Amino acid sequence: MNDYYVDYGQGIKVLFHDVTTNSGIDMAMRCGFDIFPPEEKLIFAPPFIRKDDIVYDIGAYTLTHSVLFALYGAKVFAFEPSPFNYPRLVKNANWFNAHSQNAIKCFDIAFHEKEYDVTTQFKDCNNTLPDNNDVVQFIKYKVLDKFMADNNLPVPDFIKMDIEGAEIEAVRGSINTIKKFKPAFAIASYHIIKNKTTSVFLEDFFSRIGYNVKSDFSKHLTTYAWKN
Repeated sequence: MNDYYVDYGQGIKVLFHDVTTNSGIDMAMRCGFDIFPPEEKLIFAPPFIRKDDIVYDIGAYTLTHSVLFALYGAKVFAFEPSPFNYPRLVKNANWFNAHSQNAIKCFDIAFHEKEYDVTTQFKDCNNTLPDNNDVVQFIKYKVLDKFMADNNLPVPDFIKMDIEGAEIEAVRGSINTIKKFKPAFAIASYHIIKNKTTSVFLEDFFSRIGYNVKSDFSKHLTTYAWKN
């Protein structure tokens, strides 16, 4: 049996399918550990996440954070490009949506500053070869500003990103949305690019356009950006 219920508190248990990988989240599920660090429970909660907020979960993996946002009453759009992860995400979403009045919508794409399809090594938190290289996968990259318009998506109030170092290109491709609608962000920024964590770029990027910005939580460095 590879399906596990995760306790989200207040008597709410959510089923996750095919929990078989060696990712940290899967191992925590199998061991019955809490899958969310304490700091995430503080940040990803009211009043930061409010009822009826539009939330984009970019790098949704298998839906664990999307479920958390939806349980707070947010309307969640989950984006996961990996062809290995996405079927699990959809399977989990189908179960959750059948047991919830707040359905999560799923998309199998990644975000970038350029739009293109590519077969490439891709870090998916799952598949690592014996030589420590990432598995080759087919990935569809979209520009967030254009994808929102093309698909008539609602404007996000909050965007969570955990996309293994591609966050720099993703926020560049979101610049029109950022300047016009000013969504809040929480972006995993511990990834190393040119010998620096991506938090350095993100802090500079957001401060230049008038956002409040800070990076915190050293165990899983995250950059938070918001407008007053």
